[in-house]
Amino acid sequence: MSNDSHLAPRTFDDKAHGNFVPRWGSTALLHLAIQARAVHLDPMRVELRDVALMPMDHEIAEQASERIVEALRSGDLDAAEDLLDGPGGPYVVMSVELESADGARVVVERYGGFEVTEDEPIPAFVSAARTLLSIS
Repeated sequence: MSNDSHLAPRTFDDKAHGNFVPRWGSTALLHLAIQARAVHLDPMRVELRDVALMPMDHEIAEQASERIVEALRSGDLDAAEDLLDGPGGPYVVMSVELESADGARVVVERYGGFEVTEDEPIPAFVSAARTLLSIS
C-alpha cells in the first residue's frame, strides 16, 4: 500500500478486521535479509540501535553493520545473530537495506515500514517475505 503521506505504519492497522502491519524483531529481519538473496537482493546495510532503541555511536554502529552484512551475505544467520552482542552491544536491528544487481533498493523496517525505489514493489521479494514471515 502506498504511503505518500508518510504516516506511521501502525496507522494502517485495522483491529476490527484483524489486519495488522507486521512488526519484526532482529532475528526475523536478519533471516529475511538472508532469504532475500534467493530473489537476487543482497544485504547492503543493517541499521542498529542499542537495547533502549537509542542511536549509537556512528562509527561503532557502522562497523557492526558491516560485520553483520558480511555474515548475511555468506548466509550465516547464527554468526549475524552472534554479532548483535558485539562491542558496544547488544544491538537491536531497526531495518535492513537490500539491493538488486540493477540498483533497485528495498528497506524493511522493524515497525512495518517497507520502502522500494521502484514504483511497484519487487513481486518475488514480497512473495518471499509473505511466506517467510507468515504475512497474509
